[in-house]
Amino acid sequence: MPASEPDVVRGSPARSSATTTKSASCCAVARTALLDTTPEPAFDRLTRIARTLVGAPVALISIVDRERMFFKSALGLPEPWRSRRDAPARRSFCELVVTSGENLVIGDARIAERFRNNPLIHELGVVAYLGIPLRAPAGHVIGAFCVVDPHPRAWTDHDVAWIEDLAQIAETEIVLRHAAEHDPLTGLANRRQFARAVGDALNAAAGDGPVSSVVAIDLDRFKSINDRFGHAVGDEVLKIVADRLMRVVTFEDLVARLGGDEFAVLVAPSRSAADVEHLVCRLHAAIARPVVAGGRLLRVESSIGVASTLDDVFTVGAADRLLARADAALYDAKAEREALQAVPRRIATAAGNGVKVQPHLPAVFPGRARASSNR
Repeated sequence: MPASEPDVVRGSPARSSATTTKSASCCAVARTALLDTTPEPAFDRLTRIARTLVGAPVALISIVDRERMFFKSALGLPEPWRSRRDAPARRSFCELVVTSGENLVIGDARIAERFRNNPLIHELGVVAYLGIPLRAPAGHVIGAFCVVDPHPRAWTDHDVAWIEDLAQIAETEIVLRHAAEHDPLTGLANRRQFARAVGDALNAAAGDGPVSSVVAIDLDRFKSINDRFGHAVGDEVLKIVADRLMRVVTFEDLVARLGGDEFAVLVAPSRSAADVEHLVCRLHAAIARPVVAGGRLLRVESSIGVASTLDDVFTVGAADRLLARADAALYDAKAEREALQAVPRRIATAAGNGVKVQPHLPAVFPGRARASSNR
């Protein structure tokens, strides 16, 4: 039985939701860390099954960012799109799926008034299109699982059901991937994802490529919070700090919890040295605000060190070396603060190693709880 006339947009009762805002969607896309990643068998297997089940020549898993859609899996696409693995998001059918949060079923885009002037009809050969929303673990729509035919066709209810099922499997794969690369307590990227992102940044910086910075952050004397008030309070503090860090950075930056009380930020290459310095000050100020946790008012102190990809090249172990240089700057800052307790907050530069050091505010300072925001 046909699922639609040539031009139908409809939501699946089991999967429809309120329209996802573009900003929230892009933040969710960034957190998946799927953009610009290499093809993976787990996703390619699903698009291969989709092509076989519905008899369509093209099957895609499309992740939609602000300006473009990235094809995590793309089977049957013509060149140059097959090699590029991305295309402009504006006016794309996949973007419509993301903004509506509903299934998009098109039998013949050439005769549908809403779509007949869409350039993708000729550029990508999109005449018949069936797209199902893909949702991130938090529920935001981040892309579409779609099948495409360069010829008109009437998609059947079975076609829609098959692609919905495969979309759900793709979402499960994204959830598993997310769990493997994110810290379960804070939801931030974990060390594994951060190290890979740093390696990619070093690779991009080779030659005359863009320069990224790594910011290493350590919560000073955090152990005393766990010892005095228990690990539940300590965990609450870590989650509050993680939330504050995320509110300071942009969606282009990557924030990670490397373990214990250690955090790190991979700063987007679009930031200037002055921007990075300003970011460090804002990160420090965000952490320094009093924290309400476990019915107590706590003040958390941080040490921060910065290193740049400008001073290294992409070789085996380069990502670890860059993180080690940021950590070295961090511990220099910590040692300087401990030696000079009365020194006001400032930023010093360690000559000769391209590393900036941030000394800090007073010590962990427990007190009584008051009506105070953690944000």
